[in-house]
Amino acid sequence: MVKAASNLFVFFTLVPYISIYPLNADVQPIFLLCALFLILIALLTRKKIIIDQTDVIFFLIAVISFIYVSMDSEFIFKKRVGLLAAFVVYFTYKNFGEYISIKTVYFSLICLLLGLFLQYASPGFFNTFAEVFMNRLHFEMEAGRGFTSFTPEPTFLAASMSLASFLLKDLSSRQPSYEKKYYVFQLLILLSILATKSFSGIIFFVLTAWNLLGYRKTLLVGLVCIAMLLLVDFSDTRFYQLFIKIVSGDAMFDGSLAHRFSNLYSAWYALTTQPWGYGGGTFSIIGLEANQTLAQPVLDSAASRSVSSFSRLIVEGGFFTVVFFIYMYLLANRSSPVSAKTLSALLLFTTFPVVFPGIWILLLINRSHPYQARTSV
Repeated sequence: MVKAASNLFVFFTLVPYISIYPLNADVQPIFLLCALFLILIALLTRKKIIIDQTDVIFFLIAVISFIYVSMDSEFIFKKRVGLLAAFVVYFTYKNFGEYISIKTVYFSLICLLLGLFLQYASPGFFNTFAEVFMNRLHFEMEAGRGFTSFTPEPTFLAASMSLASFLLKDLSSRQPSYEKKYYVFQLLILLSILATKSFSGIIFFVLTAWNLLGYRKTLLVGLVCIAMLLLVDFSDTRFYQLFIKIVSGDAMFDGSLAHRFSNLYSAWYALTTQPWGYGGGTFSIIGLEANQTLAQPVLDSAASRSVSSFSRLIVEGGFFTVVFFIYMYLLANRSSPVSAKTLSALLLFTTFPVVFPGIWILLLINRSHPYQARTSV
């Protein structure tokens, strides 16, 4: 039962956007239900649970994030529970990762690749089919956007594929796997990330290749990809348009980039005006307030909406959150490769919610056996 639940957990970690009854959110909570079930089973059967210093710090920060109320904040459960849910994901993978089979990762990849192929072959049918299991699907082939498969947007597919690549490499070092199948799937992952035509996806591609090949070979692969792109017309893609705006210095005229800059500025504004944080649920208020101090304010509707989990958590928790992130990425989880930590941080900085499981699982890649040099409870 524990093994089945663990593998179900990792499947919905890689494909977290589908559900038999989709809720009004991009990320569906099935993986979280699996995680809570595993913890409950462990408590009922008195399975050995490992709790170390990092777990304690993570849990305390998550609890503070959940209950912290200031004069400007309001208590909305959905907006407060993010870090607690993230802790559950982190804690579950740390304690039950040994039960995860590499076959589950392959199966998850097959589902995503089939969705991508179906989307290419028959976009209309795919949209009708996928919308039954997803809350939102944003796919417009004629608009120059890339493929999404069973994810809401191209960037989300790129992230799921990157996470699958890291898990495949990690699990293949500890479990028997056919070498040819492993390399074929890793190649398909890299091609799928490129098929998203996403600006963030290109960065994910580089980090994934870095993890697989090392930085020298990744540089060579990058040059080959650039040469191949020069042979095709990709001027209508989102990646090309953003790249041109960045190179020409017009990045702030792009609504998406301006929105992200506004979010990061809101975090800086909050740290300088109230270092201890404004409390949960206050980002919309502080975002609008910070936006008015910009030389070129963005639309109020954009300034009040968080597209960066990092910025939102900094606004709400202040320096406590900053110290927590420094600890998690620099001091704890030292066995995790730099490429995995960098990808995790980018997911946190961009459009992914803090509950997105890949953010926290990436910090546990290449981790030693949980029962070695740990304090048990």
